Amino acid sequence: MSQPYYMEIAKTILSQLGGNRFITMTGAKHFVGLTEPGLQFDLPIDTGAIVTGNFGSV
Repeated sequence: MSQPYYMEIAKTILSQLGGNRFITMTGAKHFVGLTEPGLQFDLPIDTGAIVTGNFGSV
């Protein structure tokens, strides 16, 4: 059974952000493929990233 199209888009976005390197450099966790489509993830507060709260959405 194939994955929904929005999960494929979320994987592509993560790949364009740098994949495992992005995860390692930012400490991002809890990735969610959004149906809009998009990608949402949590960032640790101490990364220095400019976000509203401690999550990012692309």
